[in-house]
Amino acid sequence: MMNTFQTLPHTFISAAVLFFLCLGTGMTRGADEAVSENFDSFPTGGFTTLATALGTMTAESGHAAIADNRYSSLPNCMRLTGQGTGTKSTATLTLPSPLTARKILSLTGERWTRDSPFSFTIHAADQEGNETLAVDGSSLQTGNSPMTQQVQGVLPSGTVRLIFRCEAPANTGVLFDDLVLSPFQPFSSAAEAWPAMIRMEANGILRFSLTNVPASYAGMSVTVDMSPSDDLGDIESVSLYTGDANSIYSTPAYGSSGHGAMSSPGILEGRPPAPRPAPPQPPAPVMTFPVTPGALTDGQQYYFWVSVKLKDSASMDHKVGARIASVTVDGETTDVTGGVTARQRIGYAIAKANDPVYGGPTEGKTSRKFRIPGIVRARNGDLVSVFDIRYDGRNDMQANIDTGCSRSTDNGRTWTPVNVAVNFNPTGNSANDYNSGYGVSDPCILLDEVNGTLWVAGIARHGLASSKANVDVESLETVQYVVACSTDNGQTWGSIDPDTGEFVKTKPRSINKDIKNKAWKSFFQGPGHGITMKKTVNGVRPIVFPSQIWTGTSGAGTPQSCIIYSLDRGQTWISEDTGKAGTLGIGASSSECVVTELSDGRLMLNARNENRSGYRKIFTTDDMGKTWTAHATNLKALPEPAACQASQLAVENSGNIGRALLFSNPAKTAAPRALMTLKASFDEGSTWPSGSQVLYDSRPSSGYSDICETGDGHIGVLYEGLNGDENIFFLRIPYEEFLPSLDVPATGQTIRVGAEGTTAATFTVSSDASWTATSSAGWITVSPSSGSGNGTVTYSVDRWEGAGERAGAITISVPGIQPAVMTIIQSGREPSLTFSPSILILPKNGGTAVFSVTCDAAWNVSKTAAWLDITGTQDTETGNGTVSVTAAANAAAGSRTAELSFSSFGTVRSATVVQRGQKRTWDEWKEDEIASRDPDTDQTGPTDSPAGDGIPNLLKYATGLDPLKPCGSVVQISTEKTNGGAFLVLAWPVNPEATGIRHLVESSEDLQTWTEMAEVETEGKSSAIFRDTVPINAESPPRRFLRLKISREEENPH
Repeated sequence: MMNTFQTLPHTFISAAVLFFLCLGTGMTRGADEAVSENFDSFPTGGFTTLATALGTMTAESGHAAIADNRYSSLPNCMRLTGQGTGTKSTATLTLPSPLTARKILSLTGERWTRDSPFSFTIHAADQEGNETLAVDGSSLQTGNSPMTQQVQGVLPSGTVRLIFRCEAPANTGVLFDDLVLSPFQPFSSAAEAWPAMIRMEANGILRFSLTNVPASYAGMSVTVDMSPSDDLGDIESVSLYTGDANSIYSTPAYGSSGHGAMSSPGILEGRPPAPRPAPPQPPAPVMTFPVTPGALTDGQQYYFWVSVKLKDSASMDHKVGARIASVTVDGETTDVTGGVTARQRIGYAIAKANDPVYGGPTEGKTSRKFRIPGIVRARNGDLVSVFDIRYDGRNDMQANIDTGCSRSTDNGRTWTPVNVAVNFNPTGNSANDYNSGYGVSDPCILLDEVNGTLWVAGIARHGLASSKANVDVESLETVQYVVACSTDNGQTWGSIDPDTGEFVKTKPRSINKDIKNKAWKSFFQGPGHGITMKKTVNGVRPIVFPSQIWTGTSGAGTPQSCIIYSLDRGQTWISEDTGKAGTLGIGASSSECVVTELSDGRLMLNARNENRSGYRKIFTTDDMGKTWTAHATNLKALPEPAACQASQLAVENSGNIGRALLFSNPAKTAAPRALMTLKASFDEGSTWPSGSQVLYDSRPSSGYSDICETGDGHIGVLYEGLNGDENIFFLRIPYEEFLPSLDVPATGQTIRVGAEGTTAATFTVSSDASWTATSSAGWITVSPSSGSGNGTVTYSVDRWEGAGERAGAITISVPGIQPAVMTIIQSGREPSLTFSPSILILPKNGGTAVFSVTCDAAWNVSKTAAWLDITGTQDTETGNGTVSVTAAANAAAGSRTAELSFSSFGTVRSATVVQRGQKRTWDEWKEDEIASRDPDTDQTGPTDSPAGDGIPNLLKYATGLDPLKPCGSVVQISTEKTNGGAFLVLAWPVNPEATGIRHLVESSEDLQTWTEMAEVETEGKSSAIFRDTVPINAESPPRRFLRLKISREEENPH
C-alpha cells in the first residue's frame, strides 16, 4: 500500500484521497471502487458540456473552464469563473445512475482571488431535486504552492447530480482538481515515507482521520495493531497525536512559533479521569488509546497520528509498523479491515534541535539548528559526517555557526555526539569563538584515498551579501575559503599554524591566496563531499572540491559553479578560473554543486540552478575545469524544487553494484522541498530509471542531503529531516532497493560438456530490467542475445577434436549490477604429455635447471618442496614449452629431493629434482660423475678405470679426481730431512664430499709383504700428508716402499 502512495501523481493530497485512490482510478468501476477525474486530458478553455470519468458536467457559457493556470507542474484543473457579487457561477455534474450507497467526494482546490465575496459549495441533489450540502470549500485560501488544500464530504444514497457553485468577483473564482468519488468509509488512513528516528521523542508513522466529524469526541478510542513492526523490542513507547497532513503536533524546537514550530502539545492518549495525558504506553501487539476528555474540540476535523519513540538500541535494519484495528466514536466501534498498513524505516537523528555540542571552544553550548550535511566513509571504514552547528537559529552566513562532526564506527547504526570540528576565529580573541561575525558554514568533506587524510572546506567570516570584491583576498572583508584536515579518521580536526608549525585543533586555514581572484565577491565550496580522482594528472591523483564563484559588487552577486583541486595532497590548491577571461566555471546562475568522476575520467558537475527552471544544470570537463561542456541531460533529467542542493556519488564494484551513479534530492520541480529521493543511473547519468528510485522521506524539509557507501551493502543518506533546518537524519538504504534484479539459477556453476558438444541446452533468467547474453568463445553460441524481464536462454557447444579441455563463459548482464556468469568446460581427447629429463640434479651450491615439455594441450606444473622454486614457465597454454627450476645452496650433508608434477587436464606426469648436499655417497658420485655423463659405459665398479689410466674409480672418488679424464700419479712422494735423518713423505688430494672412505698407508721392503702403518684422518680436509717414521739411511733396510690404500668402510681396501 505504501508503494502505491509513493507513485501517485499528486503528492500532497489528503489522507482520505490517498486511501481511496488505492481502490482504483479507471473509467469503469464496480460499486466498491473509486472513480477519479484530473481534467488533464481535456483542452483548455470554456465549455458548456464535458464528458468526465464521473459523469457529464454542464455549465452556462462563461461559468466554467478547463484551466492551466494552477501554480503547479501538473497540467490542468477545473475553474468556476466568478460572475460578480450576488451571482454564483454554477456547474452541474450528472452521475450515470443514482447512488445506491453513501459515497465520499474529495478534491483539492484553491481560491483564485484575494477579494470578497468568496464562497464555494457542492450540493448533492436527488431525483426529486432535493439538495443537501455535501462540501463547503469556502475556507479555501489562495495558493502560492502546488494545489495542496483538500476538501471532502459525504454524498447521500440516491444522489443523481452534484451542483458546484461559486460566488466571487468577476473573472476570478475557484480552481479545483483531483475529483474523486469513493466508497464511503468511516475513516481514511495513509502511510507515506515517514521514517522513524532513534533519539526523536515523537515519530508519526501512520495518519488517519474520521470521514464524518462526530457530534462529540467523548468516549472516543483508537485500537492500533503494532504487529507490522519487525521487532516490538525496537520501540520504547507508542502515543497517539493530532497533527496536520504532513506531521504531528509537537512542542516547538525553540521559543517562537515560526519556521518549523508546531502547536504544543498534541499528545492525546490518557485514561479518564486523568486531567492531563497519561505517559505514552509501552509497545504491545495490540494497543488501545482512549482519548483524554476535553483534548479535542467537538465539531472540528482532525488528523490523528500513531507515533513511536524508539529505543537507542533499535535496529536500523528493521522497520516499525502499525495499522488501525478499530475506532470507537459515538459509542459505536468500527473494525477496520481495509486500512493502510504502515511500515516505516528506522533511522538515526544524528543532530536535533537543542542538542549540546562537545569539543573546541564552545564545549557544552546547545544549538537551535543543524543544517547542510556532508558525509564520507573514511579509509578505516568509519562514517564521518559534517554539518552546520547553527547556534542561534536558521540564518545563513554571516552568523554564529561552527562546523560539527559526528562519526559512526558500525556502518551508521550508532553515532557519536556532535563535536566541533571547525571554529573560525583568526583574531585570537576568545570572544570571537562564539560570535555571529566569525562563523564557518556549508561544509564539504573529502577523503584523500591516497593517504587517508580527511579534508573539510567551509565558507568563513562573511555571507554572500556582506562579502566584498576588490579587496585583498586574505582580508577579513571578503569571504574566506577555508580548509581543515584530520589524520585520525575524523576524531580531531585542525590545521598547521604557519607561525609555529604546530597542529591547532578546530582551526582552519584560508586558501584564498591560492585560488581567489581579487575581483570576485566570493569564492567557496559547494556543500556535501569532494572526491579523489582515479585518473592522474602529471602522475598524481588529484583531490577535488566542488566550488562556486560569485561575481559582482553588490547584493549576493552572480554565481558560477566550478571546481578546485590539489596535486600535492592538499598543501596548495588550484583553480583554473583564477586568471580566466570570459565564462567562469560552467556559467552564470549555477551555485551549489557536486562533482563526480565518470568512468572515462571526465568530471561531471551537477549544479543547483539559480534560474529556478525546475531542473538541474549538468556539465562535464576533461581538462580539470579549464573548459566545460553541457551534458545531454542538462536542464532535463534531474528535477529540483526551484533551487536546491543535491548530492551525487559514483559507486563501483561494491557488493552487487557493478557501477552506478547515485543522486539524492527533493524529487520535485516546484516548492516546497519534499519527497527526498535516492535515484540510480547505470549509464553514467544519461538516464535515471523510475524503477531505481527510492522515496526515503516524503515530508517537507529544507531538502539538503549527502550520500556515501556504508561498507556493508547499503547507501548511507544524511539529510535535513523533519522540521527542515533543525535536524540531521541518517538512513541506511539497502542496495537491492534501487538496483535492478537479476536471478540466474545457473550462476556460478561449471557446466561440463563432452567432445561431441551439445545443442539446445537452456537456463532461465529472471529480471525486472533489460539484459544481454554473451559468450566469451566462438565455439559457444547463445540465443537470444538480449531480453527484458523473465526469459530462457538457449546455448550450444560445438564438437571438438582437440586434446585436454577448453573453457568459455556465458555472461548475463544487467546495467549497473554484477553480471551472472556460467563457466562451460569442454573435454577433448587425453593429452599427450612428455618431458625431459626425468630427473635433474642440482649442485650443492645451488643453481638452475630446465625441463623441456612436449604437450598437445595446455599444461601446468607444481612442486612438492619449499626449497625448490619454479622460476619460469613458457608456452604453458600452447603446448610445447619449458620449466625452469632454481634452488639455493643446500647446507645439509645429504641430498634432498623434490617432485615436480606436470599435468594437463587429468594427465599427470612426475619428474624428480635432486640437489646434492655437502657430502656425496659413493653411489651418488658414480651417478653424477660417470653414469649421467657417459650413459653407455659399464665401467662403474670401484676397481674399474673408465679413463684407461689405471686409476680405479674408488681412488678417484676418495681423492676428488674426474673418473672420465686420465690423470697422472695420484700420490706425490717426497723426502723430508729432520732430526739428522731423511724420511719418506706421501701427499695426496682429498674429496671433502666423499663419505665412508678410509685412507690407509702401508709399507713394504719387498713389494710383496705390506704392513699397515696408519689410517690418515681426512675429515674436513681437501688434502692429506703422511710422514714415514722409518728413516732412509745405512742402518735402515736397503729398500723401503710406501703406498696409499683406499677402502670403503666395512669393505676390503683397494
